[in-house]
Amino acid sequence: MITPWHVYWITRCDKIYDTVTLMGLISMAFFLISCGCAFGLLCESHQEKWRKLLLRKLSPVSLVCGVVLLTIGMLVPTTKEMCAIIAIPAVVNNEQVQEIPDKIVDLAGEWIDELRPTKDENKGSMSDVGKYLVRKLTPEEIQDALMRTYKMKLWETKKVEEEK
Repeated sequence: MITPWHVYWITRCDKIYDTVTLMGLISMAFFLISCGCAFGLLCESHQEKWRKLLLRKLSPVSLVCGVVLLTIGMLVPTTKEMCAIIAIPAVVNNEQVQEIPDKIVDLAGEWIDELRPTKDENKGSMSDVGKYLVRKLTPEEIQDALMRTYKMKLWETKKVEEEK
C-alpha cells in the first residue's frame, strides 16, 4: 500500500538525484583543482606545506567523495523511474489484470463466430451480410443489399400478420 510518506519521497527523487550528482561533480572538480595545485600547476613551488596537504589529504578525500556521490547519483532513481518501480509490479501482479487477456481472446472468438457468414436455411445461399463479409461491395451494392433485406423483412412481417 502506498502511503503519503511514499508519495512524498517519490516526488523528492529528482531533487535527491540532482543534489547528489551535483555534489559528486563538485567533489571531482575539487579533486582536479587540488591535484593541479599539488603538482605545481596553480601553486608556487615554495609552498611545500600546502602541496603535501592537498596531495595527501584533500585530494584523496575529494576523489573518494566524488566517486561515492556519483555512484549514489547513478543508483538513485528519478521520480518517473520510482513510479514505474512501484506501479508496474502492482499492476502486472494483479489477478484481475492477468485475466484480461483471456477474456479478450474469448470475446474475440465469440465476435468472430457471430460474424462468420451463415447459409440461409430457406434459400441455401449466404445472407446479404455474409456476402459483404466474403467480398468487399461497392456502396451501391451495400445499399441494394440493405434495401432487399428491408423489403424481405417487411414482406415476412406482412405475411405473418395475414396469417393471424
